[in-house]
Amino acid sequence: MQSCVMEIKKIIDLSVTLRDGMPVWPGNNGVKIEVMSSPDGHVAEKYASITHSGTHVDAPLHFIKNGTTVD
Repeated sequence: MQSCVMEIKKIIDLSVTLRDGMPVWPGNNGVKIEVMSSPDGHVAEKYASITHSGTHVDAPLHFIKNGTTVD
């Protein structure tokens, strides 16, 4: 049995930082990030978005009837 080993020379991060008010596809709801704090001092962020915000992968199923998925 042969194995396929690929040597990774360099990784280039193409990720887009998710931020409040970032550009989105026309007609989609925007990204909303709200900093929340509780009376006891804990801080958290509330994040609301659709799945097509920021860096993501669209499987062929997204735009081809009976296309393949990424899983």
